[in-house]
Amino acid sequence: MNAQRKSNAFLLSALLLVVPVCGDEAVLQQAMRDELARTIEQLGVEDLEKPYFVSYTIEDTEELAAMASFGALLPSDAWRVRTLALEIRVGEPAFDNTNYRERYSSSFRRRASLPLENNYQELRRALWLATDRAYKEALENLAKKRAALQNQTRGEDVADFSAVAPFVFETAPPDPLPSLRTVETFVRALSAPFTKMPEIAESRVDARLRNRRIHYLNSEGSANSRSESHAAVYVRARTQAVDGTVLEDFVVGRGYRWADVASQDLLGQP
Repeated sequence: MNAQRKSNAFLLSALLLVVPVCGDEAVLQQAMRDELARTIEQLGVEDLEKPYFVSYTIEDTEELAAMASFGALLPSDAWRVRTLALEIRVGEPAFDNTNYRERYSSSFRRRASLPLENNYQELRRALWLATDRAYKEALENLAKKRAALQNQTRGEDVADFSAVAPFVFETAPPDPLPSLRTVETFVRALSAPFTKMPEIAESRVDARLRNRRIHYLNSEGSANSRSESHAAVYVRARTQAVDGTVLEDFVVGRGYRWADVASQDLLGQP
């Protein structure tokens, strides 16, 4: 096991030279690497198992939502969250704290919120706290798993974990989202033509945009940073026929970026 930990530490050191760190993401990625290296090299409780595998997945999500009806703006919102998904394994690959869960026990994957600002010290602190809690839970879960299986006959021993060769890649960050005011102006203008249609009883234009940047790093040396983006505009209208039948229709424009939907002629207007 010491050889495995030394191998992991070597891979993490090599990773510093392989993965490019640039722009606003530099502090976040550096905090991930440094805290993961500290965890593998130093985290432990005397006479108990140390982590042999750790992974961090950080999702940085930004969303906008704006709505309008008959040219009037409805409540809008913009928000951003940064979350951590942490996986930590103790024991050994053949038998560790995973693949066992009591009804009320926690999973071996822990989730936590992270600071939105790229402050190195605060990011390290948040990562450390989440890792420490997850490690203690992993030790407890491993002990419970051993106790539960102590007097049981297992027909086949299947390893809990299999190592794979490190894989590293990075994609470009997504295009910045437009300002909330830009999206509000767009939905108001798109909904305005309904004011000239007295037969329309209800209408609404709804625009939703999301950028998500995902950073992954594990103690085997795998790392990636990738982007997910989505933009959509929904146009709905409702009327009532002479015989009382309610008639509804809708149009949806979807794309990966704001430009993909902002240029769509959804109402047949120039």
